[in-house]
Amino acid sequence: MHLQVWDLWREHKALDAVDSTLGHSFPSDVVLRCIHIGLLCVQENHMNRPSMWEVVFMLGNETTLPPPKKPAFILNHNEDNPESSGGSSINEFTCTTIYAR
Repeated sequence: MHLQVWDLWREHKALDAVDSTLGHSFPSDVVLRCIHIGLLCVQENHMNRPSMWEVVFMLGNETTLPPPKKPAFILNHNEDNPESSGGSSINEFTCTTIYAR
C-alpha cells in the first residue's frame, strides 16, 4: 500500500516518507520540521500558505509552526502501473495556473 506524506503525517509516521537507503543517518527533528513546512506550502487555501520569506525564516529558526491543513491536491498512485499517477483535488478537478506572489 502506498501512503502519501499527508497520510503519514496524520498518522504521526512522517519519517516513513524518508528514503530508506538513508537509514537513520539524519536528524529526525530537522527532517520532520522540513516535512511540516512543506505541508504548509501546499495547503488548499493559498492564503494559508507561507510566503517564501516565511519559509526561509521557519527553516532557519526554531519557531512554533502552525498545524498544516489538507493539501490542495494529492497524487493518486496505481500500484499495478507505477508509471500512472494523476492529480485530483477535492472536487476531482485539477487546473494548474502559475501566479506570482
